[in-house]
Order: sequence, then structure tokens, then C-alpha cells
Amino acid sequence: MLMAYGVRTDQRHFADVLFRGGPVYTVDPNDRVVEACATRYDRIIGCGKLADLLHLVGPDTRIVDLEGKCLVPGLVDAHSHIVGQGLAMEAIDCKHDLPALDDLLARVAAAARSAPAGTWLLGRGYNQNKLGERRHPERRDLDRAAPDHPVALTRTCGHIMACNSRALDLAGISALTPDPPGGTILRDADGEPTGVLLESACRPVQELITPTVTGYRRAYQAACREYLSLGITSAHDASGSDPSQVRAMVQGHDQDQVKLRTYMMLRLASSGPAAGNAALQSGMVSGLGGPGLRVGPLKIMLDGSSSGPTAATREPYASRPGYSGILYHDQHELNSLVKQGIDAGFQMTAHCVGDRAIAMMLRAITENSDGRGDGRRHRIEHCAMLDEQLIAAIRSLGVVPVANPSFLWEFGDGYVADYGMDRARWMFPLRSLLGAGVPAAAGSDAPVTYVDPFLGLYCAMTRKTATGAEVGPEQAVSFAQALRSYTYNGAWASGEEHIKGSVERGKLADLAVVSLDLGSASPEQIRNAAVVMTMLGGEIVYER
Repeated sequence: MLMAYGVRTDQRHFADVLFRGGPVYTVDPNDRVVEACATRYDRIIGCGKLADLLHLVGPDTRIVDLEGKCLVPGLVDAHSHIVGQGLAMEAIDCKHDLPALDDLLARVAAAARSAPAGTWLLGRGYNQNKLGERRHPERRDLDRAAPDHPVALTRTCGHIMACNSRALDLAGISALTPDPPGGTILRDADGEPTGVLLESACRPVQELITPTVTGYRRAYQAACREYLSLGITSAHDASGSDPSQVRAMVQGHDQDQVKLRTYMMLRLASSGPAAGNAALQSGMVSGLGGPGLRVGPLKIMLDGSSSGPTAATREPYASRPGYSGILYHDQHELNSLVKQGIDAGFQMTAHCVGDRAIAMMLRAITENSDGRGDGRRHRIEHCAMLDEQLIAAIRSLGVVPVANPSFLWEFGDGYVADYGMDRARWMFPLRSLLGAGVPAAAGSDAPVTYVDPFLGLYCAMTRKTATGAEVGPEQAVSFAQALRSYTYNGAWASGEEHIKGSVERGKLADLAVVSLDLGSASPEQIRNAAVVMTMLGGEIVYER
């Protein structure tokens, strides 16, 4: 049967699926909770009282009895590294059940025993603050674990790598190698690299371990399946620096190998072959593409990680007096990059964690849009360390901050140690943002931390860390506010709120059935919730 922009051309009036028997959290302008929802083809054709939708039930309508479970809009992960999540699933697990450095090294050694000599051993997810020794694995540690292989372990934040001697040699990093702009090579007392690379200093190694298009596509497919199993129907991919990765994602959708709706950022670098740089000359603009894959904003890397910690702060760290993090660009360079993107017609965004970086990006947007914003909903990724003045500027410019509440779980205790409680309580301040009328979106930043959206909802509602500590509990939000950040506001951040992000008639039938009634559950129960069904465009793409 002919299709036109995803809508069937026949005139059948009955619903394909009717959901009933549990609350439907619409996330509409009034946050209505209704009794039922009906879908036909790829759209929602009704939601409200069950009695008002029964006329849509025909002989072939599938009735889904929620049995007290709830229906929510398909979740939107507004900032994650989808392909990176897939690659992390293939790498040595450096994140879970590793109380000491020796446990981590044992995993590296085990991988070495099963891999041919000379092949790369890649790991993801270590956090030196979680190891008993509270230090990074270094070159000599990894040399002992895998003397015959180059080893590169990426820290959980993705901004720091620990490498052995073979990896450093292959990357051409030695005592004579200078620190690159925006990066640091950690060195011992004799000036020799320890094997720990910060920020842009990782690039020579990263260039050696870049996957093939086939490898990227395999990782993308695996990650998309995981996202759908968690009720995530749309995700904003924050990678976009490698043209081969972009090609793999396009192929995955063209060949119908993936279902997840992806809003793809393109990395705008000051130099080099980043995909965003090519986009400036190609005539591409944000929003180009189809329902499966669309071009998103041009993204600039401005500072480091919140937990490294390498974020660029206005005042020195509490844990390291005299140190205020790493910047990739000065204000003049940043202004120039933002101008290039805006002049080419793109929505712009930047990775900004620290308050110094956030202030710089707001200034760059101001100077390139006459101080009033230009209606493109420019974004700031992470937008972590805020205050009332920065929030006021964000609102004035119409900038969309994309927060990562789940960072509080894994990194919140470190925020207090590194920045002090006064600044830690202003990390990802959703209550102040939403209270100011700023439509803050939320994302996992997986594989930096867990992709699980229910952990994100829990952290937004409690501000609790894994140890049970509360970091700025006055910034906790309600369930309805947290759900909006993970649904409607994510759609707003990509300019798609008219077709997704809420359960309303005429919108895409992107929906998730959750194992319990989230609205009446405790935060702890929400933390352990699971998805039992995911619908994308009227098609059930996951069911357990």
C-alpha cells in the first residue's frame, strides 16, 4: 500500500492498538493523566477516557491491557554517544566490580591471553576514584599486564586515557612530545609520560584505534537495540567527529538495520577532518534528513569533564588550589567557530561543563545574534555548573541546556570534593532552570555513565549519589518535571516538539510501557523500573 511521509493512504478508521488499564502520562501542556491511548499506523489517534475511545476498536485492534502499569511518551535521551555505547559493550569492562587496581589489571591480562600479540586491547569505564588506590592505571602497570599488546583504557568520562608503552610508542608520544593545546600529557619526576593522557592529548592514540565503517555500524546497531529496550525512542548523538561514523549511521538507517530516531550532532573543530567542518561547505543544515536520522547542531568542544576533573571553572578547584581546568579554545576562537556555524544556518552547541566555559559560550552566542538569540534554540551540552546569573542569560537567549542528572549518582561525591559543596549543589540545577521557564532537556551521556533513563529520573528527583549522599537536594524536581525533561524537552531541543515528546493526538506513536505506575511510585521504585514494551512509529520494536 502506498505511503506518504509515513502516513498510509487508505481510509480505515479503527485503531491498530489500544492501550488501557493503567495511567497514561501524556506530558501535554497540562500534564494530564488519562485512561487510554489509541494508535493507527505511525500516529496517535486518540488519548483520554476509555469510553471516548471505544469507537476506535475494530475486529483487528490489538488491546494492550496495562494491568496497572503505565504508558509514557517514548523517552528522549538528549545527549549520549550511541556508537560509543556500542563500542563500550565490545570493550574490556573497566567499570563494574573492580575494587582495586589489581582487579582492573587482571581483566587486561585476561584479554591479552586471548588476543593475538600486537593487537590492540581497548577498555572503557575505569574511574580512579573508585579504585582502592585512588589513582589512574599507568604505563608500567599496563606493561606488566599486557607486555605484548598496545593497551588503551578510556576513563569513564571519555576525556582521559591510560596507555601502556606500546600504545604510546605507536602514537609517537615521548618525553619530547609537548602538551597539545587543550590537553596534557601527565609525566613522572623524570619528565617521562606516565601513560595518562588528558583531553586533546588523547587524539594521537584515538586516531590509531578508530573503527572501520563496519565496526561503527555494528556498534550502532547494538546500542540502538539497547536504547529501545529501555523505552528510548529518540536519542541525540553527541559524537559526529568522524566522517566514517556518520557514514555508518546513515547506512544503518538506509538498510533498515536500526529503528532508533537519531538527531546527529556534527563536531566542529578548529582544524582537521571532522565531519562538522565538511558540513560547513556542503550546504547541510540542522534538521536535514528523515524520521530515522536527522542532522542536529554543530558541536564545539570547549572544556573538559566534570569528574576527571578537567572542567573549566571561574574559581580554582577546592581539591587543587590554583587549577581551574582545561579549555580547548579562547574566547576569540570560540566566537569565530560559533559565527561560522550560525552563518551557515546551523543550530549551535558546545560541550560546556564548568561555569567559565558556559559563560564563554553564552557570550559567543550573544555576540553572534545581537544579544537576543535568533530562534534556533542553540544548546549547551551538560551545562553543569550554573548560578542564577547564568540561568538568566540562558533564558534570555533561548538557549536549551542539556543536563545529565545521572552523573550525580556516579560522580556526585567527587563534585563535592573537587568543587566544594557551594558549587556542587549548582551542578545540573533542574529546579532552578525549570522554575525560570527554561526547557532543560536531559540525557545520559552514555557510555560516560549508565544509559538507563530510570536512573536519570531517580537522580533528578533525589539528587542522591551511589553512597546515599544528597548533593543540593533543593534542586530536586517532581516526577512530572523529571519526565518532561526526558520527553517533551528533549523533543524541544531538536525542534520536534510538534511531532513527539508527549502523548497527544496527531503525534508520532512513540510510546513506552513501564513495569509500574511511575507517578505513584517512590523514587527508589522508579530507580528499579523496567520497560516491558516499546512502540516506535506504531511498530512494537521491543517487548518482553
